[in-house]
Amino acid sequence: MLSFKTRKPRDVGSGDIPEAGRGGLAADRGCDRDQPAHSAVRLPGEYESGRGRKLCRHLSAGPPDRHPRRRSAAQCRGGDVAGGLAGCPEWSGRHHECDRGRPLPLSQTPPHADRQAQPGASDPCYDGAVVVMTDYTRQLSEWAAGLRYEDIPDDCIAMAKEQLHNVLGAIFLSTEAESARNLIAAVQDYEAAGPCTVIGTGEKMTPVGAAVVNSFAAQLFEYEDWVLASHAGASVLPTALAVGEAAGSDGRAVLTAIVIGNELAGRTGRAILRGAYLGNSLPNHQVDTSFIASKLLGLDAEGFENAVGLSCFMAMESCPVGFLTDAKGLINSLPAQVGITTAYMARRGLKGSRGTIEHPAGYLWTVSEDVDLTQLTVGLGEDWVIRSLRSKPYPICGYNIAAIEGALILRRRHNIDPAQIDSVTVYAPASTLFAGTRFHSLQPDVFTQYEQGCVTHMPLLFDVPYPVAAALYDGTLTPDQFAHEKIMDQAIRDLASRVTLRVDEGLNTAYYNQFKFGSRIEITLKSGAHLVETVEDMPGSPANPFDVREKFIRGATRFMSQERAQEASALIDRLETSDVRMLMAALCR
Repeated sequence: MLSFKTRKPRDVGSGDIPEAGRGGLAADRGCDRDQPAHSAVRLPGEYESGRGRKLCRHLSAGPPDRHPRRRSAAQCRGGDVAGGLAGCPEWSGRHHECDRGRPLPLSQTPPHADRQAQPGASDPCYDGAVVVMTDYTRQLSEWAAGLRYEDIPDDCIAMAKEQLHNVLGAIFLSTEAESARNLIAAVQDYEAAGPCTVIGTGEKMTPVGAAVVNSFAAQLFEYEDWVLASHAGASVLPTALAVGEAAGSDGRAVLTAIVIGNELAGRTGRAILRGAYLGNSLPNHQVDTSFIASKLLGLDAEGFENAVGLSCFMAMESCPVGFLTDAKGLINSLPAQVGITTAYMARRGLKGSRGTIEHPAGYLWTVSEDVDLTQLTVGLGEDWVIRSLRSKPYPICGYNIAAIEGALILRRRHNIDPAQIDSVTVYAPASTLFAGTRFHSLQPDVFTQYEQGCVTHMPLLFDVPYPVAAALYDGTLTPDQFAHEKIMDQAIRDLASRVTLRVDEGLNTAYYNQFKFGSRIEITLKSGAHLVETVEDMPGSPANPFDVREKFIRGATRFMSQERAQEASALIDRLETSDVRMLMAALCR
């Protein structure tokens, strides 16, 4: 049985930031070394997350008892690096969206640290037994139902096309993996064929089946994207393409639905960012998938509200242990399944709860102990979420991308022989230590559990030492570096054991103040040579884009000729003049 060591909270000063190597944070400090490993699973940093502590909220009980997480400034500045907040000059409840240096969409400057979750402008207002709420669900439904392609700025349409290239590239590069092939076979076991395309292979499924399979492939190697704090592409694009293909939508309709999906994913993610979840685990995609499907099925505002009320009735939250196996690949697939299904139900007249997004007994308050409802509509139609899109050049957690980029730059520049590397040190924000060591306290370790068949490649996508070592050996990082033979390669494992992570004060400040995901990598060779490279912000950020078309064509050529891949890319670029069925026909062998 797998288990995790837990660490005790410790109140320390801001300068007490540990070093994390292959043994992980649990081996460095904060872990009760005399305490046996527990059979109950608890991930690093989860002991005070608030998950599982939400109280029942009754319709007539007045203000909900939210019990939000409250950490002292001292704890946040250094007491728990695994929580992703170490070294932060001021507690940011919006962990990776603090910005004091430049204006960002949707008021990204965080609320004050002493903000109390009391009824007020951002929450339901209570006046005795009467509950007065802003109709956020209705506002969002009316906005989405009425949005036209012509209302969307040109740069946002361009970002939607970038997202298409990037996420479709990720799907192409993942669809032939064993887990993806197994899921295709499983869906074919229980669903009849339909009008919608499995990208790459060309199998035909129902809209739900195609969305589930394509979303799984996008998530299987953490190779997608995110907007604000929400990993949107793996839910938004498979939903839009599947429902659009079934409905015979034109390209303008699909692009409009993609923009709407990102808007809803980003805004609902921001609203619950003070809760127990962040990043890929944010449980908000039952909203965006429902809105996308409703738009492409032509529902009016009332239909949107019915669809999202149905979709969000059974609120999905992820179990942390699922991030160790293929289960994590379903993190967007299952919300897409529900969002599409309930939009069809609403089209046939089924009624969903009104105001389900904001209601104190509704969706967001069910999945989060702390909700900032103002994030749902602030700047709606002016501050476009899709402008914050960050596309991934490597299959890895976004916090760790800059470290991979730095390693590859040094390898190319100095023609490094990996066998001659003595040690590697990665300096980064504290959030990278959280992301890059979160599974280092597994007992037994991740490689042993992989060999035993208890975990898949999945935890290595959230690692830093293994991907850095694999990139240094192979000169690239793609899903191929997470194949069985690579994970079993002892030379890569040995180098990974010599990779150390440390917090860098400057990079940490840039992360919290300027939303930069940077890293500095230092490689010491056995000859004594010392090589250094700093990546100020990850490639794929709005300020540091990479060639998503190259990623798309590299993936597409696994299924088709170079010429056909380029033609498919050109179809994306002129999608507003075409229709989605023509595009989907071009996306398979």
